[in-house]
Amino acid sequence: MKFLTRITLFTACLILLSGVATAGVINGSVWYDQNCDGIRNTGEPGFEGARVELYKQLGSGQWAPQTPYNTATDANGYYTFGDGHVGNYTVKFIAPAGYFFSPMDGDSDASTDSGNYGFVNYTNLPHCNYDVVWDAGLCKKICKEPLTQGFWKNHPAAWVDDPLTQMDLFKLKIGDITYTGKDSLINDVLKQPVKNDARIILAHQLIAARLNVENGACPKTADLNELTGIIADAEEWLAGQKNKVSPSASPEAIAWAETLDKFNNGNY
Repeated sequence: MKFLTRITLFTACLILLSGVATAGVINGSVWYDQNCDGIRNTGEPGFEGARVELYKQLGSGQWAPQTPYNTATDANGYYTFGDGHVGNYTVKFIAPAGYFFSPMDGDSDASTDSGNYGFVNYTNLPHCNYDVVWDAGLCKKICKEPLTQGFWKNHPAAWVDDPLTQMDLFKLKIGDITYTGKDSLINDVLKQPVKNDARIILAHQLIAARLNVENGACPKTADLNELTGIIADAEEWLAGQKNKVSPSASPEAIAWAETLDKFNNGNY
């Protein structure tokens, strides 16, 4: 929950006397809100690995990423951007796949209107030593049923425009070619016959799996991190394949495709 602590009013704020201005600390925590009430109840643990981004308002009124631009919460759910901050600041919390934000204004400061990310109401850090704390609660999503690659191929309007993860849904690199935008991914990849090419076999299932994760589908019998790891491995492999690859020459890629196909059909 956001609050400002005036650390040393006498030494930090008498700028006219000292000529030295100390700047504010920005930090906070992310926790697993088990009952999703927006209150951090006793026993609710910190959430490790949540991404937090830092922004400052420029003179033009625009919000600009700062250095360091982002950090991740530690094993106890805490994060910090350190001190040295003066001016109008806000942070942006990113909800990991499978989670959404707790109701705002209890102990959680993250807005809930964007689904996958939440900004906090900005605060001005004056030329004094202030400590600003912004927290966010995360609730588990109710998982949706996955959809097949055939569905995604034929329903472009269903493609998610507001990603829930760090995956770039609208870009896929296969060898030297980068397919950008859903029209390209549908027409140049999903609608292309596989022609005994392991790259296309895998790409079809990979595109659908990424969309399913963003749409809120979860594995039924496996861990979500395991699935997103397969997706990352598949993306990396495809980016390195410039030429057609026989399925028999790449059993690992075919195994990934089979796993993603199971997920896309609700059997993983």
